[in-house]
Amino acid sequence: MKTTPRYIGSFLVALLAIAPLSSAVSIDETSRTVHSTNLLITWSGADQEAIVGVRWDAGGVPGPAPNLTSSSDVGRCSGSLAPEYWGNSWEAGAPQAGEEVLVGVGTTTPTGDVPWAAAFGQHGAEVSSQSSDCNVNLNAAEVPVRTRYRFYDHGPRRNVIRLDRTFSFEDGPFNETIRPYMPRVSLAQGFLQVLYPSTADTLASLSVFECPVGCTVSNWDPSRGWYAIENPATGQGLILQRAENGHSARLWVDWDGASFTNATSFQLVAPQEGFAGEVIEREVICFYDSTIWSADRRQALALPAGCSID
Repeated sequence: MKTTPRYIGSFLVALLAIAPLSSAVSIDETSRTVHSTNLLITWSGADQEAIVGVRWDAGGVPGPAPNLTSSSDVGRCSGSLAPEYWGNSWEAGAPQAGEEVLVGVGTTTPTGDVPWAAAFGQHGAEVSSQSSDCNVNLNAAEVPVRTRYRFYDHGPRRNVIRLDRTFSFEDGPFNETIRPYMPRVSLAQGFLQVLYPSTADTLASLSVFECPVGCTVSNWDPSRGWYAIENPATGQGLILQRAENGHSARLWVDWDGASFTNATSFQLVAPQEGFAGEVIEREVICFYDSTIWSADRRQALALPAGCSID
């Protein structure tokens, strides 16, 4: 009986060790769903920007995991409140106070664009939208927006979503502070705590209910560029980190009652001349539990492996 020479067997083992694994990211353009190793993300059929399902499991089985987000009035163009969902972009305050909505009311698709499509070689999705004045009670910015989401197959990055959102202020300067990307994490599931690096180089925390109408965190360190939303009872949460793009950023802690979500987000402060041309906001969203982000690393203000803005 013939046997495989030892050196050939060793070569095959080494080859398998370095060979790329098959992709664990699947895209369904019909249902607007992305399923990666640890994440299952679903967009609404009524509004291409609205993420209505966020499921994450560190063990690689996100399907049965609880939905971490909640939404309200998706696709609706009446009433005094703007639709609330994961992926909104608003001015600094609230639409019902007269401030403009960049993403989240009367969503249309800019001419020539596709509302929702696979991207990054079947490793992500691209969404194109523009708000419109369909609701007499709310103000739409009517600015073309493109959002690209990138997902990952293996290693620590399997707990990460990278997003690049591009605003096209081509029709003139936009002079107001904006919230470029608003995640919404369910308060009903206990995600009420906001963690952030302070200007004293310590890890600070704040309950979202301490800011009933929203508040700017005065001692947040913008040079580190991140914050986290956490369920303090379970230690599960997500980190939002942003890339520098030449615009001053603030941390805005906030929650909304219609969707009952923690809507804490970054704010971008408009320059004196206003936002003009293309403004690109890049962020990563890093999901974690206490085994992924240890107490020691938290206190050292060190983010988990894989949670980088690259």
